[in-house]
Amino acid sequence: MILLFFLMRDGRYKKGVFMSIKKEILLLGYGEMGHAIQTLLEPFHEVSIWNRSTVDGKDFLPLESLVPKAEIIIFCLPVNAHEDLVKTLLPLMDKSSLCISIAKGLNESALTAAEIFKKSLENFCLIYGPMIAEELSAGKVGFAEFGCSHPTHEVTISELYNPTALHLKTTDDITGISWSVILKNVYALAFGMIDELEMGKNVLGYLTVMALDELDTIAESLGGKEGSSYGLAGLGDLITTGSSEDSRHHTLGRRIARGDFSDMRAEGTHTLLMVEKFKRFEWEEYPLFITIKKIASQEIEAKSGLESLFKITP
Repeated sequence: MILLFFLMRDGRYKKGVFMSIKKEILLLGYGEMGHAIQTLLEPFHEVSIWNRSTVDGKDFLPLESLVPKAEIIIFCLPVNAHEDLVKTLLPLMDKSSLCISIAKGLNESALTAAEIFKKSLENFCLIYGPMIAEELSAGKVGFAEFGCSHPTHEVTISELYNPTALHLKTTDDITGISWSVILKNVYALAFGMIDELEMGKNVLGYLTVMALDELDTIAESLGGKEGSSYGLAGLGDLITTGSSEDSRHHTLGRRIARGDFSDMRAEGTHTLLMVEKFKRFEWEEYPLFITIKKIASQEIEAKSGLESLFKITP
């Protein structure tokens, strides 16, 4: 209702249709997700791109020339880069500019993107949900929920994405969606493991319920609202990430189950390390979380660890 009020007041809602207004957008980061967001927004808005290094022979203009004109700045890069970039942007950006993050991890101090933004920015938003980069780039639809630092930003987000294939719903639970989307990467590893071990669909169903129960309990303990993890950022993205062969975490889970630990770089494995190091929550209280952690750190084998957890007799 708040969103509808502002849209009607400003003449941006007519006969059930949200009116889109062209925006000046700056994308930070030009990896797979940066390219996907460019594909999504460029037909409807003015999109500029910045990347720290050359990509496919393409150079990018410096931030000093791009930031001042940007109405919306979208962080399409890992959360580790957020804090330093925010410090660089602050003296360059207009006070009214809106910063958006789609990063689904923790930085080296175990902070979420929302926690980093909140320290320095007044205007920010987080967008999380089933939005695989390859599918968005191919023109397929995506779904997400977004939380903003102030309700008035909901109008801007609607104007930004309404004409695109990314369908959004609003939430006021920034903490809940932040931790849901971060922790789901940990649990998605187990989905890849059980697929590789061919443990069956019954185990898949049990794993889904167990993961979601732990996910929601942890998110609530960190300040999220009860049931927040049952939305797009939690359950929705868990199913997408846990089942997609395009998902790095599903693929990594498969490799771990085969005993291949040659490349463990992923947001989920990094989250395991940061949660233990900074004790963000009492992780020892969650059996599935503990099992995934022990498997990833090679303390136990995937097959025996999961069979013990699920009480499967070899």
